Amino acid sequence: MRADTRPQRKLSGAKVMRTISSSRFIPLLAVLILISASMAGAQAGQLDPTFGNGGIAITDFGIQYEQEIAAVGGVAIQTNGEIVVAGGVPAGNSNDFPSFAVALYQTNGSLDTTFGVGGIAVVQTLYGNFAAVVIHSDGKIVAGGGASVVRFNSNGSLDSTFDKGGIATLGPFAISAIALQTDGTIAVAAGSQLFLLSSSGGVEGESTPLPNFASSASLAVLSSNKILVGSSLPSFVFRYSSSGALDTAFAINGQMATPGPANALALSANGDVLVAGSLASKVTAPEPTLGFVVSRYKSAGIANPKFAKNGGIVTPLSGLPSITTTGLGVEPTTGSIVVSGTASNITAGGSEQAFGLARYTALGQLDSSFGANGTVVTSFPNSFATASGLAIQSDGKIVVAGTLRTPANHGATDTAFVLARYLAQ
Repeated sequence: MRADTRPQRKLSGAKVMRTISSSRFIPLLAVLILISASMAGAQAGQLDPTFGNGGIAITDFGIQYEQEIAAVGGVAIQTNGEIVVAGGVPAGNSNDFPSFAVALYQTNGSLDTTFGVGGIAVVQTLYGNFAAVVIHSDGKIVAGGGASVVRFNSNGSLDSTFDKGGIATLGPFAISAIALQTDGTIAVAAGSQLFLLSSSGGVEGESTPLPNFASSASLAVLSSNKILVGSSLPSFVFRYSSSGALDTAFAINGQMATPGPANALALSANGDVLVAGSLASKVTAPEPTLGFVVSRYKSAGIANPKFAKNGGIVTPLSGLPSITTTGLGVEPTTGSIVVSGTASNITAGGSEQAFGLARYTALGQLDSSFGANGTVVTSFPNSFATASGLAIQSDGKIVVAGTLRTPANHGATDTAFVLARYLAQ
């Protein structure tokens, strides 16, 4: 292992520091962005030319060592339109693992240098990656990953009013999702457990085990503060009261089976529940073709038969037979449904791993005005991209955040944060 001689800088007032070889946004001009459809002029699904470099913003961390590489876990939008990305960054922590970190991007795709240090706030004492992020109405940022929930002030400093110096620890559980109730209570899905944290970070009562040792994957909070938990194995959505008790009035004894893993959850304006995952669209040898699967359910936990065909739709992407769904959102003005994830094709002759998106009407039909007949693929030649999350701005623009293997020849495993923003119309 090479000696780490990179300088370290402390973030005043937050008791965190970071060490990265580049703290500024670096547009990698060598990256050629390809879209699956040839789109002239402003069209829904086209990369937003006002964002980053042709719609793409990349934060390059330079040379990275061992497993201490950058990775994105989640994305959220501040009320002022700025974009919060949570994950992990190489920070010279001498443990060969990244440190938990949150980055703040301005609406044009550049890092907001007033946040943290150079736009990034790093928790040097926590090793790994944040898996999810949400934002309080006052702008404070809550991110969860590993066994920790961390709250940052809007300037990137740790919130000293939250549990122990801004960090709450849940024990030996891997956090997969977080969501906020209207009173500031934080719902946390970790492994096969549901936790509730008070607005000050204390655990409220005992954790609630999910039925059948289900593995949690997603969360959503209803306007009533009831909590939805989606699981990937087995494929279910569970509903709980605002205090964490299984709500037996939902579906069958509080449990609703889904056709594919419930990797992402969203709520429509009328309270319907939207579930996204991946499902075989056809069987081919040697492996089936996987597509996005989106299902819509009435609030009682039964399929909405007016959505697509019998309540659900499966959408493959041409030439990319494997899809891992990681994002789901509803456009605020039209009610259109957007799903995103990692689309890949691994073959002996070459490999591709790209951002994939699909947009549907509120009735579950592919939106032909979006990209190529409702779908978009953003590829990065000579590189791989993994999509980790999706957020929709108040103007309907779509932000997908993920991790990019850097095309610059820094080292064998160097990775970067990458954001893509797409036009809504």
